[in-house]
Amino acid sequence: MTKEFSAKLKSLGVPFFGTRSELVRVTKKDGSEEKDAQHSSGGKGMIDELDLIKLQKKMISLLEDLCGE
Repeated sequence: MTKEFSAKLKSLGVPFFGTRSELVRVTKKDGSEEKDAQHSSGGKGMIDELDLIKLQKKMISLLEDLCGE
């Protein structure tokens, strides 16, 4: 259900829901950064996964306020 919701928001052009996966720095559950070849570019222009989730939640909150739920 979450994937469907995210896909719908992405198709509507809602910010932070169309972020390309190669720009998201994956973090482990303990908070440490996952190291792999795909994310070894130094992190320029990348966003942490947890920060992206916070921004998505904030955007949903703003949309709820605007739409009056």
